[in-house]
Parts: sequence; C-alpha cells; structure tokens
Amino acid sequence: MHRYPFSPRNPPSLRSVWPRLLAALLTAVLAASGMAASPNPTVLENANAGANDWRLANVLLDRGTSYGLRSPRVEGFASKTSLYPGEPIDFHISAEPAAVLDVDVYRTGYYGGVGARHMTRIGGLEVGPQPVPDEVGEMRLRECDWPVAASLEIPEDWVSGVYLAKMTRRDDGAQSYIIFVLKSREPADVLFQVSDLTWQSYNKWPGASSLYDNPARRVSPYNEYIAKTNETLVSFDRPYALFGQLQFAADTIGSGEYLLWEFPLAYWLEKQGYHVAYCSNIDLDQDPAVLDRAKVFLSVGHDEFYTYQMVANAYAARGRGLSMAFLSGNSVFDMLYFHDSGVTGEPARAFRRIAPIRSATRQLIGASSYGVGYADWVVENADHWIYEGTGFSDGDVVPNLIGWEFHGKPLAAAPGLVTLASSNIIGGMGDPSERQHAATLYPGPRGNWIFNAGTAWWPEALATPPGHVPAGTFQRRGPDDDERIARVTANFLDRALADSQVDFSAASTTAEFHRLNGPLDADPDPKAMVHIPAGQFTMGSPGEEPGRHPWETQHEVVLTRSFTMGRIEVPWSLWSEVRNWAVKHGYTDLGPGFHGIPIQSDDADHPVVGVSWWDVIKWCNARSEMEGLTPVYYADEAFPPDAVVRTGMASIHANLDANGYRLPTEAEWEYAARAGVPTAFYTGPIIDATDARVPDPNANEAGWHAGNSERTTHAGGQKLANGWGLWDMLGNVFEWTWDWYGPYPTDNQPVVDPTGPGAGTQRVLRGGSMMNPPRHLRAAHRHAVAPATAFYNIGFRVVQTVER
Repeated sequence: MHRYPFSPRNPPSLRSVWPRLLAALLTAVLAASGMAASPNPTVLENANAGANDWRLANVLLDRGTSYGLRSPRVEGFASKTSLYPGEPIDFHISAEPAAVLDVDVYRTGYYGGVGARHMTRIGGLEVGPQPVPDEVGEMRLRECDWPVAASLEIPEDWVSGVYLAKMTRRDDGAQSYIIFVLKSREPADVLFQVSDLTWQSYNKWPGASSLYDNPARRVSPYNEYIAKTNETLVSFDRPYALFGQLQFAADTIGSGEYLLWEFPLAYWLEKQGYHVAYCSNIDLDQDPAVLDRAKVFLSVGHDEFYTYQMVANAYAARGRGLSMAFLSGNSVFDMLYFHDSGVTGEPARAFRRIAPIRSATRQLIGASSYGVGYADWVVENADHWIYEGTGFSDGDVVPNLIGWEFHGKPLAAAPGLVTLASSNIIGGMGDPSERQHAATLYPGPRGNWIFNAGTAWWPEALATPPGHVPAGTFQRRGPDDDERIARVTANFLDRALADSQVDFSAASTTAEFHRLNGPLDADPDPKAMVHIPAGQFTMGSPGEEPGRHPWETQHEVVLTRSFTMGRIEVPWSLWSEVRNWAVKHGYTDLGPGFHGIPIQSDDADHPVVGVSWWDVIKWCNARSEMEGLTPVYYADEAFPPDAVVRTGMASIHANLDANGYRLPTEAEWEYAARAGVPTAFYTGPIIDATDARVPDPNANEAGWHAGNSERTTHAGGQKLANGWGLWDMLGNVFEWTWDWYGPYPTDNQPVVDPTGPGAGTQRVLRGGSMMNPPRHLRAAHRHAVAPATAFYNIGFRVVQTVER
C-alpha cells in the first residue's frame, strides 16, 4: 500500500492535492514519530517544479513526402529503448539543411498539472542531413546508419519515467522528439510498460515502412495492410514518424503513440501518488527482472505485439504473485521474433511478425483480443468490490469508453473469473453479431488479481494532460474524463497492492507457459537441433480430454538421458543430401522419398514423406557415418562395427548411448512435444473433438491439420514453436518413433526410459498430419502402422543422445 497519508480511495478533493505538500506532510509525520522510511520517489519527483516549454511548438512537416508524416528539418532516434540510471544513451539526429541544434531532455509526469520537468540541455550541436536508407532484402528492412550527434550518461539520481528529448533548430525553431524509458533498479508498487513494440509496428518512417505496409498490396495511402505473415521487418534504428492512423497531432511527432494513448495514465498515476516504475515492451523479453520489482504490472493503450518469451515471462511472474491490469486493447495479439541490429549488432533492435497468439491472450488476459471496434461500457456485477464507491448499478453506461481496439469473448476458463462489463461492438471490421466487448477480473494463484479493461481508450477516461488530443475517429469519439472510471482503477490498484503475496524466489515453470530458447531464424535450418534436458512428465491424456482414446492411459515417465531433437521435420532437401551420400557408401535400398504433398511439387523444404520406418533407420545410420558419428542401429545386439544396418530388413538393435542420429522413443517424442505443458496442444486445450471443420484456435496455432492445411504439407517453421523451440511437433506429417506399439503400464509406478515392447507388428506414429482432424494432433494421440508402410503423410525427425 501507499507509504504516505492518503489513498486513491479518498475523495477526489484529497487525491488532487499537490504532491509537494504531501511529501512535506509525509516527512513531518515520519520525523514526529521517529520512524525511518523510504520516501516514495514518484511523489518526491513530482514535488519538483514542472516546465511549461516541454511541448513541441513548431513542427514543420514535409507535406511533399511520407504523406506529411515526417519532419526532415529535424528528426532522430535513441540507441536504446530503455536503460538504467548511470548508463549511457546516444542520440542519432538528422537535420536538413544542416543546422545548430539544442536538445532539451524532459521527464513526463504530473508536476502540479504541468506534465513534465526539464532535466538537462545538450546545446550547440552541429548536425547535418543524414541519408534515408534503402529497403534491404525481401522483407524491406530500413535501418539508419547515422552517426552519434550527442551522448548522455543518465545521472544516478534521475527517477524512472518516460523521457522526451526535444530537438530544436536554432535557425527556424523546427522541433521534434526522441523518446526513451528510464527503468528502476529498486522495487516499486506499479510497473508501467510502454507499448513501444506497437509504436514501432505502426511507424511509417520514412513513408511506407510500417509492419503493415507493402506497396505491392496497397489498400489505402495510410494503411497498406498485408496478410498476417512475416513479409516485413521493422527497426528501432530510425525516427518515429507522426502516428497517422487516428489523430494527426503534429506536436507528438517522435513520441510514438505515448502522448496519444498512454500519457494520460502516467499523468493520473503520478497525480495520485502511486510509486511507479517504467519499462519498455522489450524489457519483458530482454530484461524480465523488471517484473520482479513490482506488485502490479500495467499493459497500457494499444499493446498489440509480444514475443512468446514476453508472454512466458508474464505467465511466470503471474505465478509468483504479480498482479496485472490490461488497461489496453488488442493486447498480446501477434507474436514477434526479434532480430539483431544490422547496423550495430545490438539485440532486439528489429523484429518481424509471425502469427496471432489469441490463445495466449485469452489464457493470460482473461478475454480474447480483437481488432477495431467501438462501444459503451455497460456495467455488470455492480456489487463487486472493484465498483465500490462508484455509484454504478447494473446496466449503467459510460459512453464511448470502448475503442479503438478492444478485448471480447470468448473468455478464459479461469477459476473465479467475473465479467465486469460487456456490450455489443459497432463499427470496425467483421460481423458485429460475433463481436462483443468484455471486461474481466480473475484471481491469481498468490492473492494477486488480473484485471482486463478490454479497451485501448481506458487511459482517456482518467485524465487530460496539457496538450493532449482526445481520442476519436470518424466513427466515434473517445470518452470524457470520468471520475467513476478513475475510482475503478484506484480500487483495483489498492486491492492488488494489499492482496498480492509476491514471492520473488518462486521458480517459474514451463507448465505455466511454454517458452522459446532464444530467437529463431527466419529460415529454419534443416540441420538445427534443440537441446531437451532429462526430466519427468505425465505421459498420456486425462480422462476428460476431448478426443482421447482409452489406450492413452496416464502414467509417470522418467527420462534419464538428455537429448537433442531436430527443430523441424527432416525436409526432402536434407533427405536427398544424405541419400546421395549413402548410395555411394554401401546403402543399396534407400528409397528416394517425396517432396511432401502434392507429390509432383518441387518443394524441397517440405518434409520428406513416403519413407518407411526401415528407410528412416538406414538413413539415420547413413547420416551418422557421413558426419563421422557412431551409428545407432545394428543387426547384432553387441553393436560390432560390421553389423551397422545399411540394407535389408534385418532384426534391429539400438545402441541408445551412441552419439549418432536416431528416432525418438515414443516417450521422448511426447516429452519433447509437450515442453512441460499438460494440455492437449502446447498452445492450450482442444476446443472440439467431433468435427475437423470446427475452428480450433489452439490447434491452428500449433500445426497444420485438415481444417487449415488445404490438404498439403508445408515447409517447417510457419506455425508456433513449442516451449523447447521445436516446430511442427503437432500436425503437418506423422512422425515415426522407435517403439513397437503396445499398451501403457497401469501399475501407477514411474517408468524409467521406456522403449516400448520387445516385439510387435506395428511401429508407433505421433503428431498427426495435414490430413487429420485436430484431435489427432493432441500430444497424447497414438497411431501405429507396419514398419514397411510408406504413406504420403508420414515423415520423421531425428534425435541424438547427449548424456545418460
């Protein structure tokens, strides 16, 4: 709770007292009582005098280029999106024509209603014009290789916040911003995450280079939307153009969407005296320790883009007791992969979009993420504690609060989840009858709370800072300031701060959410292997899982070997490379395989199909020998070198301790496929097991099946990787395993390193295929065929034993 003598639950007249008076009162009270306490840095910072000149007063947009969204007279970018006190930051600036510039740095906040405080000036910079970089590669990346115009080492006493570096030409006074975030190494009550991945995704600088732009698919001059693919890369090594989708507020240029969508919340929080720390979106991926230094995490405004590692870290923090408020819309909607800067080599300076992650949205936030839409806030469950003191009754309306992006149904199946508001959406895209706003709240595992307001316009109802342009579109304007919504926000924050039992020492678990082991390449390496540690898991499916078979009996399995596994299914190109070597080195009957399906295609990067279990065993030995490794499969159980299987269908014995390539055991396959996740898919539970035509968003995100594949195989790496970083474990093609098919044990005793029955007539297939319904993609689903079978939808992937 607050460490000063007032609370946001108090009447508005008390909440609006100037922070300087409150800081003085706090000091006096502590001194009189003899108590020692750490003063709230946010309150003390806002006791400083604000600066009236922080806003841009002279923006000269070039109407002849970039749809009028750029100011070549002066523009720049920072070398970092966020940093800590004591660390340096560089400003890369261009001025056309050359000019002498001053750079004034401000911290945004409340400051008695002024909105910002002047921190320092870097004066007399001689800056010339810098080149606009050409688009590079098929993904049209633009990165500015501009020299450093000024550097600043952040003083240790600067307080966490969102900072604006205002650049001003001395000749004609043209101005624009550079924005960056200062983090805190010390604990705070509230962590405010700016949505800078979304700002950069919509950044059109220098004209049509946002994540959504593709001149070859032009729809309109302002938003040339493309399909949800990975066609475009965008970089932080460039200025922010004017955000040009809704309000054309010239005096926000260079600040991304912060001043438009997020500053009202920061202004309000600091006015109330909450102890706030700030971070970048990117910090959830690159510096997740920021989540361990707060009790409440805030997603703000239009918070659309996340990496899977960001989501995984958020899940883990929620499990440790972090409360969360999604005062935002369209949040956690699309997955990104980070790329290093092509200019400096710095990590996470560029990114591309991969696929929607709606199941993650629903499971974390409590509701599903949608696109554009508008509605009024219609109260439900008005007797809930979050509405205390608001005077709301069920059915009461807050006009225009829902927009521009929103969250809605279906809702998560979280225990204790309550709907706080719902209403029918108007405008935007899609069938309105299928789109309904939903605000939700559910309890976390350690006394924490997760609140979802479900609207990007929530901050708009809290405050109108100096110069703020109210939200609105041609379809609907945004909300007015509303003291009732401010009270709802305060009620949530106060309850979360009081109830959360944050355990920063609690270990996170992959069962909470699957996480990726580092960035993945744009083009999957067919030879790439992923390390899978030894461990224990529950194999099989629970009785209530839709689509399960009775022979999927759950039992505990202990795997004592670490192993590596192919990141993707073996493509025909790699199959052919090894086979060409093999036929020259004593392998006489190794089939050619097919280039996926349709067979007549020339898709060498599709998984090889039409290969029997016998073909695969010999191919594994051939690849092992080709790479100088010890083969795994022999015709003699003593494993003499002259018994390596290279031809025929002899009795096979596997040396699982050898370092060569082999098939996974059935247990190894399921352990790797699950990556610690107990649900049917590593993206969530199965929705419907009766009809392949029923959309299943979790199955769609994980793999190719009969409902989304168009009955063809696909190159590896186009769906979501699981927690180990493995692609296509579910769907695309069935995968051979080592084991003969047989019943699972039923004695409730853990099984150590199982390899299946000693004999049989069918070998186990796993994973389902592009021809199967989603229920066959479940991690526990078992299929089996004779080892001589060579079907059009059967392929494989390899493993190697690391240690025993």
